[in-house]
Amino acid sequence: MTDYMLRFADEAEATAILYTSTEDDEGQVTLTPNYYAIDTLGTLYERPPEPLPEPYDPVPLDGWYVNVRTPEAPELDAYIVDPGPAVPRRVWC
Repeated sequence: MTDYMLRFADEAEATAILYTSTEDDEGQVTLTPNYYAIDTLGTLYERPPEPLPEPYDPVPLDGWYVNVRTPEAPELDAYIVDPGPAVPRRVWC
């Protein structure tokens, strides 16, 4: 298995790449994952400075973040966070 730390422009782009959408006769939409395991982190924020100033307004990072664990998937290479974070926010166990 390969672990990917990915950044997309937004949630819609991530959903379009990572899932297949199907609609039934009643208009119910079902999303089926295209990869073995998908862990959506969503919007991430800059790590706050130490010591934390008061007041502190969190600063969002650009993009929508998702971790994927799957057999090698070169089609995801364009979305890899490069360089990866020194201290990842979440990892696979």
